Amino acid sequence: MDTYLSKLTKNNKNLYFIFLLIYTTIFIYFDPPFGLMDDFKNLEHIYNLNQNFFQYYIEYNNERTFEKGLFQPFYLLQMYFQYVISIPLFVYIQNLIIVLLSHYLFLKGLNNFISVNYSLALLIFLSYPFTNDLLVHPSLQEKYSFLLVGFSLTHIKKSNLNSFIFFLIALVVPLIKLQGTIFLFLYVAIHLKIKNKNSLFALLGISTGILIQGYVTFFIDAEYKIRSNLDNIISNLSNPINLLFLLAGVSYLLLNF
Repeated sequence: MDTYLSKLTKNNKNLYFIFLLIYTTIFIYFDPPFGLMDDFKNLEHIYNLNQNFFQYYIEYNNERTFEKGLFQPFYLLQMYFQYVISIPLFVYIQNLIIVLLSHYLFLKGLNNFISVNYSLALLIFLSYPFTNDLLVHPSLQEKYSFLLVGFSLTHIKKSNLNSFIFFLIALVVPLIKLQGTIFLFLYVAIHLKIKNKNSLFALLGISTGILIQGYVTFFIDAEYKIRSNLDNIISNLSNPINLLFLLAGVSYLLLNF
C-alpha cells in the first residue's frame, strides 16, 4: 500500500484524476438537480445578462456595493461562466474540476517553498467537513482565490515575467471575496523568504485589494454592517473544527518558513 501511494504521489496528477473520476461517477449516478436558492438566482442572472450584459452588470454591482455593502465585482462573471450552460450535471462536474484544479495548483505553488505531500494533503482536504460545501455549491467563490494564489506562487520566483501580473493577481484575490484577505499573511511570508520584485508587487496588490474592501466595509453605509462581519469571524473561529485546522495550518507554515 505504501509503495502504491508513493507511486501515486510521484505522479500526483494521477491521484487527482482518480478522485475526479470517482466523484464524477457519483454525480452521474445521483444526477443532482438544481435545488438551492443561489442556483435559481444565478439562472436568473444568466437570463438578464443575455438580455443586456453590460447594463445589467453595472446595475447589479452598483446595487450590491452601495446598498448591500458587498464589493464582489467578479461575481457575475463567475456565475455566467459556471451557469451559462444550465444543465445541473454539467455545472456540478465543471465545478468539481475547478475545485480539484484549485487545490492542485495551490499545493504546487506551496511546493516551491515547502514540501507538501500531495496524496496526504488531498485526503485531508476531502475529509475536511466543509469541503463538501465547495463540491455541492457551485456558486461559492473561494475556489478561485486558491486558484489564483496557487498560480502566482508557482511562477513568483521567475524573473522573466512582468511583475505587474503578480500585482493584478493578488489585487483580484480579496476582490473575489472578502475572505481572500487571509492570503495577506502568506504573501508576507513569501516576500520575507525570497524578497524579489514579483513578491513585492504581489504584496502591494493584495494590500491594495484589502484597502478597497476595507473602504466599502467601513465607510459605505449599507445593509451589511462591519459588526456582522466581525460576528461571522468570531463564530467561525469558535467552531472547534475550524480552529483545529487553522492552528494546524499556521503551525505548519511557521515551522517550514
